[in-house]
Amino acid sequence: MIHIAQKFNFIRTALLAFAILLVAVPAQANEDKAPSVTVTGTGAATATPNAADVSVGATVTADTATKALADAATRAEGLLKAAQSQGIAERDIQTSGISLRPRLNRRDQNRPNQKPGISGYLAQLNYTLIIRNLEKLGTILDRLVAAGGNEMGGIRLFVTETDALTDEARRKAMTDARHAASLLAEEAGLRLGPVLRIEDSAASPGPMRMMSSRAEGVPMPTGEVSYRAQVRVTYALETKN
Repeated sequence: MIHIAQKFNFIRTALLAFAILLVAVPAQANEDKAPSVTVTGTGAATATPNAADVSVGATVTADTATKALADAATRAEGLLKAAQSQGIAERDIQTSGISLRPRLNRRDQNRPNQKPGISGYLAQLNYTLIIRNLEKLGTILDRLVAAGGNEMGGIRLFVTETDALTDEARRKAMTDARHAASLLAEEAGLRLGPVLRIEDSAASPGPMRMMSSRAEGVPMPTGEVSYRAQVRVTYALETKN
């Protein structure tokens, strides 16, 4: 019986010690955890656009579907020849839409029993052009209209090579993050340690800032495209020596 009691006392003592260890380890781990600071940095890089894309097309109405398509094709052919004569390469010309739809008779209020009928057909051929010489942008638009382009959509100015802009925006974002972290560390009486973690948000173009200028022919404003980047950085904090 004595041996059994001693054995139970030993087990109870071991369990108690294990429980104390479980409580002590997390507390000690929290005390030993190195301090850190997490900040968000932003950066931007701007550049003047060097290209534009524009939607142009030919719209024609005719009595029959066949004639509407044929007339639209003739007009579009002249438009494309004009584009190529202005130095737009074939790779920068893309068909963006072809449509043919009937035109219905307007309802005559004096003839309420009139049945709707087809009065003709409307054909549209649309293209997206990339213009890489912005100095000729206004002139090119003039030539396209003169050659038969009677539909024109929005013009988007952009930068063809964005890698350098993205890199610059990220560098500025990291500089901004380090500045903020250094300031916080100084205010806390600590000094900045090594980087522990970096989260990067892909750089993306921001709003275009327009500036007054004039292209040859049609007045066209130019502007600057801004690429923005954001990083979230965690730095270790160390005590000052």
